[in-house]
Amino acid sequence: LDVVDGAAKHSTVSGSLCIEKILGRLEPSEDRRFLALVRSANDSSKELSLYTARAHGYLLKAPIDKDGVMGSIKDWWFKRFADGAIQSEENLGSNCSCESDGYDPFYDIIQLIEVIAALCKVGSVKSLRNRWRSVQEKLQALKGDLKSVISDRGGNDSLDSVIAEIDRLRLGDFPLDLHQRWATLQSQLFDVINANR
Repeated sequence: LDVVDGAAKHSTVSGSLCIEKILGRLEPSEDRRFLALVRSANDSSKELSLYTARAHGYLLKAPIDKDGVMGSIKDWWFKRFADGAIQSEENLGSNCSCESDGYDPFYDIIQLIEVIAALCKVGSVKSLRNRWRSVQEKLQALKGDLKSVISDRGGNDSLDSVIAEIDRLRLGDFPLDLHQRWATLQSQLFDVINANR
């Protein structure tokens, strides 16, 4: 990784070493929820061994198109999170250790909704306007999380409607009725979550 400040390059650090240090600082409860992969800059067997020693795996140097992302991480995902009973994608639902441990795929989404709700709390127009950029960024993350969790469960019209509403809110200028629009959207979000649990 190149560490830069503006146009000035300050230093180069090892990305895989950074990942190793970050993983080493996580609590066990946090670590169980992470899959950290290194994007390879060098596909030599020595480097790939180093990547797997420092992280949970690696992505090869070759370009990855958006349709191939899941295929690129699938084996690492199964290795990290699935128990030994998984033989194929068909039995993933019944044997995935994350499900048997009570994992809720909507946990992170609900946490993000709570963060956005806190940012959208009633306040002066000035304070809401100051938080608007953060709200837009969180809405973008929320959209991605919803699409990744619900898309494999068979898309539905209510999800499409909520995604469209997220885009209408986040892509526009600061809305003076932010609190009211968020309250409506939040209700719709929980309807979609509850329908897909």
